[in-house]
Amino acid sequence: MDESPAVHERAAKEVRGLDLLIGVPIIWAAQLVLGVLTVLWLGMPSALEDHPFTVLGVTLAGGAVTVLVSWFLVCRKYRKSFTDGFLITRPSKKTLMYGIAVGIGLAIGGSILVTLFATGEHPFTQMAESLSGLISIALIALLLPPVEELYYRGFIFPVIERKFGGLPAILIVIIWFAAAHLAQSLDDWIAIPVTCALGAVLTIQRRITGSLTMPLVTHWTYNLCLVIATLVQVGSE
Repeated sequence: MDESPAVHERAAKEVRGLDLLIGVPIIWAAQLVLGVLTVLWLGMPSALEDHPFTVLGVTLAGGAVTVLVSWFLVCRKYRKSFTDGFLITRPSKKTLMYGIAVGIGLAIGGSILVTLFATGEHPFTQMAESLSGLISIALIALLLPPVEELYYRGFIFPVIERKFGGLPAILIVIIWFAAAHLAQSLDDWIAIPVTCALGAVLTIQRRITGSLTMPLVTHWTYNLCLVIATLVQVGSE
């Protein structure tokens, strides 16, 4: 039996592999340019943790490019609304409760591991030693989760899932998500498994629910808890 026109129309409006091949290099190129300009501006061997507002500005600029490119290829190109394109639904109380609970649980588990095994060499740990660094960390932590969710699990995951299936897509996005955080984690290795665990939970949530809503809630809750924990720790010192 032939598929209905509605099915064909729906398939035609889905993000394709070509969109990924176009969008990802543009985002990478923009971030590379921002990184090079930062190094040229600050000079080497300048430590980025000594320039927290520069780190904040570069991070937000890269995030803006990421969201803009992802939105254009997911929504604008296929004439979808923001929520329809990224599959963001209005959260029910149950979704909010689960998302918040998982975020808090991940934050507690991550904090315990960091307390036991962290070397203290993570750039964000060093940035938190100054007020300007603390402000920058808090803003990055609270503004970046939506950017990362739109990119990794709103733009990248659906394409890979359709091409390779659910489990391969989950594994690829977990590795991709962790690799993107690798540079800032090399001096404090415990951040790598913590990031992998976070990426795994968020990607599985996206797969199971078929929506970006719960990963958004969980990711933002997780980061908020870490910001609160950092403020409490700094205040007690």
